[in-house]
Amino acid sequence: MNKEREEKVERDNPQNSQEKQQEEKDSAVQVEEESTDRNQDQSQNSSETAAEAQTEAEGQQDREGTEIEEEDPEKLQQRIAELESEIEVLKQENEQFLNKLQRSKADFANYRQRVNKEKFGLCRKYKKEVIQEILPVLDNLERALESCDREDDFFQGVKMIHKQICSVLQQEGVEVIRTEDQEFDPEFHEAVEQLDTDEHESGKIIEEMQKGYLYQDEVLRPALVVVAR
Repeated sequence: MNKEREEKVERDNPQNSQEKQQEEKDSAVQVEEESTDRNQDQSQNSSETAAEAQTEAEGQQDREGTEIEEEDPEKLQQRIAELESEIEVLKQENEQFLNKLQRSKADFANYRQRVNKEKFGLCRKYKKEVIQEILPVLDNLERALESCDREDDFFQGVKMIHKQICSVLQQEGVEVIRTEDQEFDPEFHEAVEQLDTDEHESGKIIEEMQKGYLYQDEVLRPALVVVAR
């Protein structure tokens, strides 16, 4: 009945109805503003809470730093002594490694020098053996040259071969031992005969029976000679 009466009153008085609607709108706007204010207050409170938490954390860090700074001096001194001891150990280890490296380098240098020396010695040995095998061939070529006709083509060919062999041997350091007008020297000469003669002084080489050769100042084969007595 009351509701029907209110509706009848509203129909009878339109102005009152509009005022009522306006009041409802104003009430809704006020409610919304109050809700917005509450949200802003809550956000501000959250910000203040976060700021307080950060301030508290910074204070905690400051307190911890103060505690570290206020650590017992004896403990700090002990820690410094431990670090100095570790540094000394590392220095000793570094020096040991350096000494080992230097010894290794010296050993390697000696090894390389020894290997090169052995290599040179083997090369020299093999060259000597080859040259000693060639010398009898050279002797036969010289005998052939002595028995050939000087104008013969065969003589010219053998002479050319002889010259080439002598050139190769000379390039390798082979030299002929001198015997002409030389005193007998047992280091370079081997006496196959001694003759009494007035034409030569005693100890002089009279004749060469076979050529002798040197290889890099080392006697490959002594010269076979006849010596005056």
